[in-house]
Amino acid sequence: MTWVVRGLKALYNFVVGDPVLLVGVTVLFLAVGALARAPGLAPLRPFLPILLVPGILATLVGSLIRETRKPKD
Repeated sequence: MTWVVRGLKALYNFVVGDPVLLVGVTVLFLAVGALARAPGLAPLRPFLPILLVPGILATLVGSLIRETRKPKD
């Protein structure tokens, strides 16, 4: 297999393999980015990275719950 095919296969496995992680992290980064750009919330900007840690942990827990409740083939 060429490196291009391996890369595409890895990307496909990531997207299809765990969409909860992909969607959760994407929504989290979009929300934090929107909060960072809001002029009225400028005093909260130093605390925005602190919101990322619980958000990513919640996404990981959601993915783990989904994996553990999946019926075994």
